Amino acid sequence: MNQDTYKDIVGQQGRWTVSVTWSDGRVEELPTIHADFIDWKAREYRRRVDDPRGDQRLYVAKNRAWEEAIRRTKRVVVTRDRWEADGSVVREGYVGIWDIDSLMIDEEGNRFRLAGERYLPSQSYYRR
Repeated sequence: MNQDTYKDIVGQQGRWTVSVTWSDGRVEELPTIHADFIDWKAREYRRRVDDPRGDQRLYVAKNRAWEEAIRRTKRVVVTRDRWEADGSVVREGYVGIWDIDSLMIDEEGNRFRLAGERYLPSQSYYRR
């Protein structure tokens, strides 16, 4: 089990990264991923660049910053989202934070594995 715990996750609708405050006071900017693209049994994330729920090629700058963040941190925040009929996404909350491995980013899309156990929130996270 991961020893670090987090106190807070602060994100903004439409941003692909969030600020995580860890229990020791560190603040880290982490990339987010949609839970809908995870095969939980295999613990694998797979998203095609041209997925009908959001073509990442339309967001070149955001996608580049997201790729840089995931390569640098090797850690992600999984989001729980509602997909609207018009293709927009409403963030409904956070599932948790994981380290990742087996990262592959290419012209087809993004693939990686959730490594280890989920980072747990601190007790103060629940008292908000």
